[in-house]
Amino acid sequence: MGTKEVILNSLACLACLSAPLAGAEFEAPAIDRFLASAAPVSVAGTPVALQMQTKAVTELLTEPRVRAPVIGRIKRGVKLWKIDETRAWYYVMAKIDQRNQTGWVPREAAEFVAAQPAPKPGAAPVKMPSGSDILRALVVEAARQYKGKRYGSTTHVPSEHITTPLDCSGLVFLAYKAAGLTIPRTAREQRQDAMRLSGMEKLKPGDLIFRPRDSSEYHVKMVVEASKHGIWVIEALESGTRVEEYLWDPHSETLPLTYASLIPGR
Repeated sequence: MGTKEVILNSLACLACLSAPLAGAEFEAPAIDRFLASAAPVSVAGTPVALQMQTKAVTELLTEPRVRAPVIGRIKRGVKLWKIDETRAWYYVMAKIDQRNQTGWVPREAAEFVAAQPAPKPGAAPVKMPSGSDILRALVVEAARQYKGKRYGSTTHVPSEHITTPLDCSGLVFLAYKAAGLTIPRTAREQRQDAMRLSGMEKLKPGDLIFRPRDSSEYHVKMVVEASKHGIWVIEALESGTRVEEYLWDPHSETLPLTYASLIPGR
């Protein structure tokens, strides 16, 4: 089973993919359902623990260090989604004040809901999708909800009021917002904040491809799938078009490209 199938199988187990999108007010119902569920995710038919919960009252922090700025307070027993980790910290997603927030909690403050079962004798090991893989799938599925929507400039629209019609960076902004991730609003700012990738072969779902529009502005498209068979992207291209998903031909580009990622825990 390929990476994409593993991720989608995990999401389908949670009935996430049919979640409706409600424009700019969308608060990631796919993640909400996951956080509200007590059942472990099934990957390739094997139940694995992808879910955590707080063991005690703790604080969600902006950085993995003591006395870092506090995002919010989390009660004991609140379900978390682990995205990444260090030796002393977990980078997680949690629901605070009815919003999905990402940040750091001490390792001693969280625990897995269930343990991964021991493999059967002779059974092939099951590769569990990482937290960043699931985030990628959620970002892509959120972007797909806008397919067919009309292009419209959102350059002068405040972030909290962005809805359809929308432009290239507005599509990316809303897709990431739907997955509980806060990213810059414009393509130029998104490019500045993103981690550069060494080449096209490093692209994964949810990653971004930037090309210059002029001396200071950029256009951005999102990767939907990247494999040896090609790269599928989704984008809001220009006035008079609609949000479209298609097999991208890199040879059609005449300007220098930037390959980058805004997904945490790469």
